[in-house]
Amino acid sequence: MSVLTLLLYLAFFILVLLTIILLTAILPIKIRSETDVDGFYFNEIIEFNILLGFSGGKIYLDAKEGSFQLKIASIPVFTTRWINKEKDKEEKEPVKKRRNFRILINPVKKLASSVLRRVKLQLDLDLVAGLSDPYVCGLLFGFIYPLIQFIEIYCQKCTITLTPVFIEEKLKGRLVALVRFRPILLVYPLLRFFLSREFREHRRSGGTIVGR
Repeated sequence: MSVLTLLLYLAFFILVLLTIILLTAILPIKIRSETDVDGFYFNEIIEFNILLGFSGGKIYLDAKEGSFQLKIASIPVFTTRWINKEKDKEEKEPVKKRRNFRILINPVKKLASSVLRRVKLQLDLDLVAGLSDPYVCGLLFGFIYPLIQFIEIYCQKCTITLTPVFIEEKLKGRLVALVRFRPILLVYPLLRFFLSREFREHRRSGGTIVGR
């Protein structure tokens, strides 16, 4: 095989790779999440589709284990599983310096506003929750219900059903979320956020100290 043939193969491979990257950035990505919660137990399934369904995968998570599967043309090409291990209590965690998060309030507002305009969100939440103290429970849900109304006004495809329980501690529900976006449309707001003066000052305002 001549050098010219190798260069042609290499150029073809680079062209195909760049085409895949470009199509991934332009074509919409679809992510669907389904979560079930019952007290301290939960399980979540996240499915994503790229390149109009040509490539995709599934992530499964619960309190004890998780798994990830990648498919290309509906054929599994990579699968992995893991078990969630508890951290050693005697292990010392690094102590982090406090950072000034207040300077990020305005950049985060701009980022959230830009991203929400470019992302299509569909949400369906059905939650049963309660506390053993009826008085505290009533105050809590009295604060939450206006927030739910606010979310449903600005997200017309969001449906939130909250059922309060006033006689016992309870948390059980189901969440189904569908997100669609074009990655190329998120490049500018993300660059604007990470290159902003406030974000750079935030990065310089703290670090990590190992040990204590």
